[in-house]
Parts: sequence; structure tokens; C-alpha cells
Amino acid sequence: MHDRVSIAPLPLCLLLAATSFGQIGAKPTGWKFGFESEILTWIQGGYHGSVWLGRDGLRLRAVVAQATFPQGLTPNGFRDLTSQFYEMECDLFLGDRADKFRGTWIALGGGLTRQSIRSADGHEGRLLLADIHSGFGYTTALPRGFTLNPWVGIDLHLNTPDQVAVGSQIWKPRWFDPVLGCKAGWSI
Repeated sequence: MHDRVSIAPLPLCLLLAATSFGQIGAKPTGWKFGFESEILTWIQGGYHGSVWLGRDGLRLRAVVAQATFPQGLTPNGFRDLTSQFYEMECDLFLGDRADKFRGTWIALGGGLTRQSIRSADGHEGRLLLADIHSGFGYTTALPRGFTLNPWVGIDLHLNTPDQVAVGSQIWKPRWFDPVLGCKAGWSI
């Protein structure tokens, strides 16, 4: 199917990321591994999973997520605007706790977004978009390696069409989406 995105390449991407940072199986000083999940996404009935590997305040992060936008952010005459994200991002931590992956960070990455929307009469429109993602946030340390990470960002859709026919209605997709949330995580 042309509108399906497989997550099968995700383990390969993680393996490549691990080998680009150093030898697998070795545990050099300063290397960290962790995972995070977006709290607001789960509250709204979606899902979010993120794993990362990093050293010296620089980390590579793989993300798989699905979110349905609140009705107030969905175009008039439509419902169920949903995005599935498949991303690879690089995060740079700033400040004196950067080597511990705590404090302020900035991110840049890319990936694919599969968007769908329903018209008032039940027809579905779908898009597969190539994206650039950027954002920043602040990771706070909690006991036992847990973290809390509020963040904001923007997704720029590079190949957004001007309009998409959805049944008898016309959907005019946005070329960017602002995003925000708070992730809970854990790292070693």
C-alpha cells in the first residue's frame, strides 16, 4: 500500500546510530542510553516512544508516535486530523550539565509524517509527508534516573500539496505544525 509507512527500518537505524557513536558492547565513560514517552499524546489517545544514545551532551534519538489533533486545531468541516511520526533527531544539550543530558537542549532532525483526516460525511484523506523537525526543551532530573522534559517545536512539511480532495470537500493541509508537550523518561 502506498500510504503505509513501515517501522521495520527503525531497529536498523538504531544499530547504525549505536555504531556511529562507538563499538557495540563496549561501555565507554560518558555514554548514556535512555527512552522517553510524551505524556500529552497518551492522554489524547495516541502513543509516543523515543529511544536515544548519546555522549558529551549530544544524542541521537529515534521517535515513533501517533497523535490526533484537538478539534480546535482541525480545519472546519473536518474531524480526526491524525499524524503518525517516524523521526530521527539530534539533540544538543547546553550548559554545565550537558554531559548528564540535563538542562536546556535544542534539536534538529527529519522524518516522515503520515497524516489523515475525515470529512463531515466520513470520507478519508491521506498524505505522506517528508519533514524537518526542530525544537527545544528543558530536561529535569528526577530520582533513580527518571526525567521530566517539557518542550516546544515545529514540524515543517516539505512536500505539502496545496489541496486534497476528501469526498466532496477540499482539505488545505498546513505546511507546518507547531508541537509541544512534556515527556517522561529514564536513562542509564
